[in-house]
Amino acid sequence: MAKKHAISESYLRKLFMKHLHVSPKDYLTDIRMRHAERYLAYTSYTLRFIANACGFHDEFHFSKAFHKYKGIAPAEFRKTSKDADHSAL
Repeated sequence: MAKKHAISESYLRKLFMKHLHVSPKDYLTDIRMRHAERYLAYTSYTLRFIANACGFHDEFHFSKAFHKYKGIAPAEFRKTSKDADHSAL
């Protein structure tokens, strides 16, 4: 992104921090995890597919990052979101 806009990486980081109050890496992680939440809640795709679709090389690293982000394993998140859908019926 910095190269595309012909600015330094440190200046890009400063802009992110000033306007969004997060680093570019944290911003990207947030986007990836929100996509992962939707995949887990509304599809039956495998963790491998979701990891790949969200920019992770394998499901192990995805699971670890998801747990750090949400405080819950992806499989448990999927189960609780499915349980919540059924209880709403």
